[in-house]
Amino acid sequence: TGLSLGEAKSLVDNTPKIIKSGISKREAEYIKSLLEEAGASAEVCSDKDTNLLGMNSDEAIINYAYESICNGDATSAKENLNLLRRYANMDEPRAQFTLALCYHFGYGVKQNYQVAASWLNKSADFGPSSYQLGLKYEEGHGCGVDMAEAAKWYRKAANVGMPEAQYRLGLCYIRGEGVVGNDTKGLNLINKAAEQGFAEAIEWMKASQNSAQKPNSAKQKS
Repeated sequence: TGLSLGEAKSLVDNTPKIIKSGISKREAEYIKSLLEEAGASAEVCSDKDTNLLGMNSDEAIINYAYESICNGDATSAKENLNLLRRYANMDEPRAQFTLALCYHFGYGVKQNYQVAASWLNKSADFGPSSYQLGLKYEEGHGCGVDMAEAAKWYRKAANVGMPEAQYRLGLCYIRGEGVVGNDTKGLNLINKAAEQGFAEAIEWMKASQNSAQKPNSAKQKS
């Protein structure tokens, strides 16, 4: 879904820089508090405009807001959802993807697959969003199952190197679901996912190799 809190902290342990400007002091102070909870140091300063100086990025703020929504109380969740919406309405794809996850799983909001899909479509060029759209059509969340549409989105995410998408698209080719069946393409994609350490792909490859060996052993015994 994104960076862990530890990874978010690592993003902030670099050279200080201005990460937000021209915002209200209240918003700056709120973002500052998020950064400090993540382990960063930050300060609000400016004579006329409010600039937030810190050692962070929008990505870390968005990730930390999501973690807070999942683990915080109702008041905290509302504040962080508002923060995510601000980023999402500025066409920040990671925020749009993260907001989609909130609606998909019901984190801080009432679960709504249609709203989740809307935010995913707005960030469709973002790899994780493409992958989630693939899952949406494969599993039929808020729509009918459509494997051709699922394969289309898996391919988009696989093309940017997402192992989860490579694995799912590989299965589509192996099973002939949503695409013309092609074992060679399927195996190649699943192997790529396994090479990146994707556990499901590794297990699938092992199981496939074991099942391929069993007929030979049975034949030799007969």
